[in-house]
Amino acid sequence: MERNDPNTKMREKIYKELKVNFQNLEQQIKELENLNAEYAIKCDLYGQCLAEHLLSSGSDVIKKHLEETHAKIQENEEAIKQLKLERDAYRIEIEIYENNIKDK
Repeated sequence: MERNDPNTKMREKIYKELKVNFQNLEQQIKELENLNAEYAIKCDLYGQCLAEHLLSSGSDVIKKHLEETHAKIQENEEAIKQLKLERDAYRIEIEIYENNIKDK
């Protein structure tokens, strides 16, 4: 494959874009997973607080925080699931491009 060939340059540009998009998705997934780990710790702490303040007036606020945090975890899990699907699509495209480039 000729390095100065316009098609080669376009293929390389497309390949680089695919790699960057793949890496961006990887980073987003990692960030959401880290955020969910943080939320899990918060849920545990809210649960402990709730157990100790079950009859106090603050228990309603703690319950609300716990429910909101659980909802955030669920939202992130859905987002992670979608991002992983997109990442897999990019992975497949990258593999096809790599095989295509080798064949040229």
